[in-house]
Amino acid sequence: MEKLPLRFLSSFNVFSGDGEFDIIIHFNKCVAHRVREKRWPGQQQLVELPNGDVQLHQKLTSLVEVHPWLMTFEGEAYPVEPPALVERHACTLQKMQGNLKRKGL
Repeated sequence: MEKLPLRFLSSFNVFSGDGEFDIIIHFNKCVAHRVREKRWPGQQQLVELPNGDVQLHQKLTSLVEVHPWLMTFEGEAYPVEPPALVERHACTLQKMQGNLKRKGL
């Protein structure tokens, strides 16, 4: 098996960057199995919580792919750290809520 280039060891999927981000993402127990099954390059730690929820702790060099991936969990996952990721997620959710209100939903 061929080794990954070093730049991918701190990437989420394909994108790597020059930053250093310690991410924490909280997953509700109904989707926790999806995270338990997944392995990314580099360092990751899964913290099992007493209620069945899971928190993913990982060091990344870019956040580009994380937010779109979080949205695939349809509200069953949310970022805890870093603040930039939390703010982007919150901003997106507020925009979505505003769009629904304008549509009368």
